[in-house]
Amino acid sequence: MVRPKDRTHSKKSKRQRTPGGKLKVYKMPRKKTVRLSCANCGKPVHGTKIKGSSKTEKRPSRKFPELCAKCSKSKILNIALEA
Repeated sequence: MVRPKDRTHSKKSKRQRTPGGKLKVYKMPRKKTVRLSCANCGKPVHGTKIKGSSKTEKRPSRKFPELCAKCSKSKILNIALEA
C-alpha cells in the first residue's frame, strides 16, 4: 500500500524482494535542493533562491550569473583591461 504523499513522480521507486519472496515497492526520499555554485571556484553563489520560485527567479539577474561575486569582478576587470 502506497501512502498518498508518496504517489508522485518526483520520488523514485525501488522494488525490493522480501525474505518471504514477495516484491515490495519502496519510495525513496526526495533529493535535497542544491545551491548554485560558482563555475570557476566552486563556492556557493549568493543571491540565488532555492525553493518556491521559477527557474528564472533562481538565477541572479546580473552579468555572469554562474560566477560568484569575486570571480565575476575579476572577469569584468580582465575584459576591461583587454579592450
